[in-house]
Amino acid sequence: MMIRSVVVLLSCLSLARTMCVFSSDITIMADYLMSQDYLYCYDGAADTINLDYASLCSDGMSSLRDEPLGTKCADGYTQVGYPEYTCDSDTGEIGSEVLNDDNLTPYTTCVDSTDDVCTSVGSANSANQLVASDWTDITNIPLETLTNGSVSDTAVYWLMGCDSGYDYTYGVDSAYAVCTDNSDNTYTFLDGYGDGTCYAKCGDGSQISVSNTDSIDLDGDSLRNGESGGYQVSCTSGFAVEYSMTDDDYTFTCAGTTSDSADAGSLTCTDCPVCLAKCPADPSLSDFLSTYTYVSAIDIPNSAAKGEVVSGEITCDDGFGPAVGYESYSFMCDSSVNDTSANSGTYVLSGDDEPTCYPKCYITNKPTIGNVTFISLDSDDDYFTKGTVVTGSVNCANDYDLAYGVDNEFDFVCGDSDDGTANTGYFECDGDCPKCLLTCTLPEDTEEFHYELLGTVSQPIDSNDEIPSGYDHIEISCQNDTLNLVGERFLDCIDGVVTYNGDSPYCADVDICEVPTVNNGYTDTNANLMVGDSYTLYCNPSYYFDIKTAGQYGIVNDGTIASASFSQISIDCAGSELPSFDCYYGCTPPDFSGGVTYPDMVEEGGAPYPVGQTVTFSCLDDGNIEEGDAEATCSGGEIGSPICDNGASATSTVLSLVLAAAFALLH
Repeated sequence: MMIRSVVVLLSCLSLARTMCVFSSDITIMADYLMSQDYLYCYDGAADTINLDYASLCSDGMSSLRDEPLGTKCADGYTQVGYPEYTCDSDTGEIGSEVLNDDNLTPYTTCVDSTDDVCTSVGSANSANQLVASDWTDITNIPLETLTNGSVSDTAVYWLMGCDSGYDYTYGVDSAYAVCTDNSDNTYTFLDGYGDGTCYAKCGDGSQISVSNTDSIDLDGDSLRNGESGGYQVSCTSGFAVEYSMTDDDYTFTCAGTTSDSADAGSLTCTDCPVCLAKCPADPSLSDFLSTYTYVSAIDIPNSAAKGEVVSGEITCDDGFGPAVGYESYSFMCDSSVNDTSANSGTYVLSGDDEPTCYPKCYITNKPTIGNVTFISLDSDDDYFTKGTVVTGSVNCANDYDLAYGVDNEFDFVCGDSDDGTANTGYFECDGDCPKCLLTCTLPEDTEEFHYELLGTVSQPIDSNDEIPSGYDHIEISCQNDTLNLVGERFLDCIDGVVTYNGDSPYCADVDICEVPTVNNGYTDTNANLMVGDSYTLYCNPSYYFDIKTAGQYGIVNDGTIASASFSQISIDCAGSELPSFDCYYGCTPPDFSGGVTYPDMVEEGGAPYPVGQTVTFSCLDDGNIEEGDAEATCSGGEIGSPICDNGASATSTVLSLVLAAAFALLH
C-alpha cells in the first residue's frame, strides 16, 4: 500500500487586512507542501475544486488568503481527514476549529488503498446514529490499531456527533473517538467525555401519555434526552386544560432512547396536563348544574374551559322576563376526568345572584292610588319587564287635584306580581306616588281685598273656582289702589280649607316693603312690612352669603364678622324696594387663631371658600401647628382649622382681616 500524507499544521497571525496565513514559519511550510505529490491546494472550499483547473501544492501556493484552504487528492487516491481548513476573517486564523481544540489534530492524507481507513464516517451508523462531526463534509478517517486494548498516544481523535434528530444525553456536550474497526466503524472514545451514545431527541413528533391530547406544541427547539422544558398543550376538539393554568405550568422531560426514530423521544411529566371536557357553546338547559324557574334558555356563544367564568344571557318563558339590569349572569365551567365526551362539562352558577324570571307587566296593570281615577302610561309597548320605568300622567277625582306647581308627569316602574303567573306584574310608583289633594274654593273678593291664584294674572279665574292645594299661592291685594297691603300677602289651601299663614293683613296708607328674594335661602316671613320693621334672611344648609353681604348686613363685633352672619342676616324696611340676595354653596372662613391662611377668600359673588378649595394654614411669630393639619379642603360647610402653639389671642385673624376687605368694597 502506498500512502501519501500531508499533515497540515496551521496557526494564524492577526493582520491588518484580516487575511489568513500559514504557520509562523511560512517558508518551511510552503516548501513542505510544495514537495508533496498527488495533493492539490486550492484557494476556496474543498467541494468547489475542479482538478482540471486546480494546481498541485508542489507547483506553489499563496501564503495569504481570505478564503478556505481546500485540498483534494489526485485521481486514483483517497483523501483521509479534513478536506479543508476554514479561514476566519475576523481573527485571521486558518483552521481555528482544529487548532483551538486541544483534543484535535490537523490531519489530511492521500492514500492509494482503504485497507487502513474507516470510510463513510460522515453518514450515520444505523446501529448507533454516530457521525464524524465536522464543519466540512469529512468522509474518511484513519483506522487506529489497539495495543493491548489501548489506543496509541499518537492516535488522531475525531470530534463525533449524532445524526439529525438525535443527540447526546443532556449535560454531555462533546465526544472524541478513534475508529478501531473499519468493518462496522467501531469507535473507542476518549476518557472524560461522552461515550458516543445517541438518543432520540423530543420534538414535534414526540408523544406523551395524556388522554385527550392531540400533540405537544413545542415553544422553541426540541429537547435532548434528560432535558426539561415548558410546553404548550393542544387538546383534542372539545377538551382543554384548566383555564387558570398557563403554558409554563407544564414541565416535561425528554426520555429518548437509541432505538426511537429521530425527534420521537417520549415526553414525561410529574404534574402532567389534563385535558378536560369543555363546556359547550350554545348550551341547552341540561348543560347547567341547576334549573331555574321560567328560564327557557341561557345564551353562551362560545365554549369554555374548566374554571373559566363566562356570561350567559337568559331568555324567559312567554309572559316572563328578566329584571332590568339582570339579563346576564356569570357561570363557571366545571368538568372532571370522568367527563369523557367532548364539550360535556357542566355550567355552574358563579355568584350569589340566581337567574330569575319575573312576570311581565301588562300596560293596563296600573297601581291603585287614592283619589286617582285614571293613569295614562306613555308607551307604544304593551308588555314590560320588571324594573322598566314608564312615564305617565294622572287624573284626579272630583274636588281633588295635584298640589299647586306639581307637574302632571310621573314615573311608574314594573314591579312584582300577586300570584307569579305570566303577565301579572303590576306597575308601582317609581318614587313618590301622585297625590290628589282636596281643592279649595277661591275666596270671593271683599270691599277691602282682591284674591287671585298666582300665575293667573293673564288668565284670571273667577271666585268660587276650584284651586289646588298648596302654600303661599293665593295672593291678596288691596281693592283701593292708593292703599298698601300690610301683613301676610298670601293664603294657603290645606285640606280643602283656605287659611292664613300668619296674621291677617289690612290695607293702609303707609309705605311698605315686600319680602326680598333669597336665592338658595328663605326669609322669616312673606308678609309686607311697614317702614322700621326688618326681615331676617337665612341661607340653606352649606350655602352662605358672600363676605360683602355678611359684612354689610351681618353682625360685626370689634371689627370681626360673626361666623353666624354668613348664614343669617337682617335688613330693615326703609320704604324703598329691597334688593335680592344670593347664597352660595361652599365653606365659611375657618376660625383660625394666631395665624394666616392661603389663598385669599372670595369677597363677592361666592362663598368665602368654594367647594374643592384647599386652604393652607401658617402660624404667626414662628409658631408651629400643635394640633390638626396644615391643610384642609372645603367640601361644603365649615373648614376645620388647626391650633398654633404660639399662645396668640383667641381672636380669629382670618375674620379680623375679612371685615377690612368688606369695608373696602363698601366704601
